[in-house]
Amino acid sequence: MMSARIHGTTPTKSESSTGANAEETTSLSRAAGFAYAVIATVLFNTMLALTKDAYAPLNGFMARLTGHHWITHAIFDLVVFFAVGFTMANRGIPRVGLTEGLAVRVALAVAVAAAGLGAWFLFF
Repeated sequence: MMSARIHGTTPTKSESSTGANAEETTSLSRAAGFAYAVIATVLFNTMLALTKDAYAPLNGFMARLTGHHWITHAIFDLVVFFAVGFTMANRGIPRVGLTEGLAVRVALAVAVAAAGLGAWFLFF
């Protein structure tokens, strides 16, 4: 069904069966869950970078945890990504797949994060 949608053809008998459709829906839901995890992680990463830069004790604390603040930062980002991704994917959230504009939302989150970091380092 997915290949039929991509190529604009009619689905084959195997693609239109309910098993393939349910499997496709589950795959899209899992992918969408991790796409939302990307959005959450990008925004979290940006806020953590800004907060560390503005609040030196947090930067020092994170440096003491692993030897360098960027290592701790990366670990926190990974925890957020996998926690949000697996939670959303295992609960079937969201019900819409990547074909429903989620890629645009990911790109928008990255653009907002880049603009925020750029503005922070430009003006502060």
